[in-house]
Amino acid sequence: MSLFILCFVVGMTVEWIGVHTGSLFGDYFYGDNLGPKLDGIPYLIGINWAVLTFTSHAIAQSFLKNITAQIFGAAGLMVALDFFLEHICDYSGYWHFNGGAGWWNYACWFIIAAILHAVLAHYKLKGDRNSSLHLYAAQLIFALGLWIIISI
Repeated sequence: MSLFILCFVVGMTVEWIGVHTGSLFGDYFYGDNLGPKLDGIPYLIGINWAVLTFTSHAIAQSFLKNITAQIFGAAGLMVALDFFLEHICDYSGYWHFNGGAGWWNYACWFIIAAILHAVLAHYKLKGDRNSSLHLYAAQLIFALGLWIIISI
């Protein structure tokens, strides 16, 4: 539970820095569709950081045996999902970028995710591969499906 809380707090903190300074992910703000907020950051975003960290960790761990590969593979999974979410965020009222999400957004996501995954690897966290695959796939299919629909 403490690792989940750590991921939640890190997620909320980096998003706060991002929204209030623009230095991490670009110039963006959150809309109203993700529910209650703490100083402009929806609590659901912190929860999503934690859930996505745990699920991507379990997925990478089940396919990759090398710890370094697990860390970078899991961070890559997080960035991949973020890529698809960035394409639907404005339409769905989740968050709004002024000028779109640039390469810096994805670089910061990858670095922060890799740090979180290094922590999970250090504590030898074991996750459930099947549940994690299903949860990750559900989020990916949702984002990809909505992106396709709004692109037509």
